Amino acid sequence: MISKNPTDLIINTHRKRKLFEDEPTLILMDESIEAGDHISSPRTMYSHHGIYVGNGKVIHYSGFVDGISSGKIEHTNLENFSRNNSIFINRHKYRKYTGSEIVTRAYQRLGEDWYNVLLNNCEHFAYWCIMGWHKSPQVNNILASIRIAAELATDSDLSTPKLPSLPKPYPKKEIITEVKTFTSSTPKLPSLPKPYPKKEIITEVKTFTSFTPPSLSNPIALVIDLINLFSKK
Repeated sequence: MISKNPTDLIINTHRKRKLFEDEPTLILMDESIEAGDHISSPRTMYSHHGIYVGNGKVIHYSGFVDGISSGKIEHTNLENFSRNNSIFINRHKYRKYTGSEIVTRAYQRLGEDWYNVLLNNCEHFAYWCIMGWHKSPQVNNILASIRIAAELATDSDLSTPKLPSLPKPYPKKEIITEVKTFTSSTPKLPSLPKPYPKKEIITEVKTFTSFTPPSLSNPIALVIDLINLFSKK
């Protein structure tokens, strides 16, 4: 008897859960498909799952396949199930139930309308039919990714990126010292020629001014004056 409460259904099946983890092998659907096989079809960002019940028919949780409103567990054909995408057989190493038992379990939940993307989706339904407990590796992977992202976000080394260090400003003390050195230093100008000694200028002026030119009317006297002048030199 299937419980009418989805929470009880999930809790009870988890209590019966095996301790091992089973990862199925995906095989492109061929003639080897049998009633009771777990099948899946890729969608954008996820895979859709169901139970093949024979004669080209599938029982699956339609979920949000037909739109925004969640769908029920329904009986449909392979074309509608795959939406023109590939179909894979999920080969499990261990199945708790036989093929006919799996088909019976799928029919038992036909019409159920308790879809929940995290707790009761199409993959949960397929695992329940095969193993007896709910499991969704897709949901587990998403939750694990969210947990890792949250841990990385709380890591102080990653949440606060280190900016490159800026160059140190020029020390104020050194600036003042260099300014003082520059202002206190007096550039050396080229030396100017020494001025003519004042004493010699006065002497020569006096000598020049004390000289009385001879009279040109007496040439003899002029020659005598010139001889006397040069003899003084």
